[in-house]
Amino acid sequence: MQDLLKELKEEMEELDKIRENGYMPEYLAKEKKDKKRWIEPDPFFENILDIIYHYDPAGFAKKHAPKERYNTVVSVIIYRLGKVTDLSEMQWMIYDIFFEWLSESRILPSSDRCYRYIAEEIWEAWEEEIGRLGLTKSTSIFGK
Repeated sequence: MQDLLKELKEEMEELDKIRENGYMPEYLAKEKKDKKRWIEPDPFFENILDIIYHYDPAGFAKKHAPKERYNTVVSVIIYRLGKVTDLSEMQWMIYDIFFEWLSESRILPSSDRCYRYIAEEIWEAWEEEIGRLGLTKSTSIFGK
């Protein structure tokens, strides 16, 4: 148990250092090497991830962090899509997720404007995905 706690503490210290300084090439190389298996990416997930990374409300792209840094946000957005009924709700949902995930202090001050654009692009991607799958917005796969 002591070994596990020590290991977790070291890992947290390393992550804190990375958060402060941005991603370092050595860490990225180690992270890539440590991955034990590869999973085929979901095109819809990847599309949403690309949208978020493009607008970069938390500044990860500016620090050259991999876009996977936004994986948690994208997962939560996709999970909550079924509860959204219009574009305005989508915009606030996305902002709330970033606020919950990163806290207000980590969200870039200039990012407020981008949530509308993120919402519009995700809404469009969602409509396409629903059409591709032959579903409706009320279908249970989207959380309703």
